[in-house]
Amino acid sequence: KKLLDGQKFSEFNSKKKEHDSLQKILLSCLDKKFKGKVLAKNMLNDVFIIEAMNSAVASQLKLASASLIEQINNLNDKKQNGLLKTMVNEIKTIKD
Repeated sequence: KKLLDGQKFSEFNSKKKEHDSLQKILLSCLDKKFKGKVLAKNMLNDVFIIEAMNSAVASQLKLASASLIEQINNLNDKKQNGLLKTMVNEIKTIKD
């Protein structure tokens, strides 16, 4: 039972590190006006899922998504091992 608990804790830590990395990447590439209004939620295949505070923020983010994708991919290329396992090809926004 203790091994299972340790394994779940390890999986939780791994997922948390992945989420923290996504959030760090997002915040480093975002315009100042978005900071505090969006959260990195997940990365599924090549789709970066971002939660927006409201629909106005979501639509502004959608307009800026092409340049955001480029910035994220460029940042990921510059890192030695890459923070993301795959390149971002699409950004999906969900509203809080």
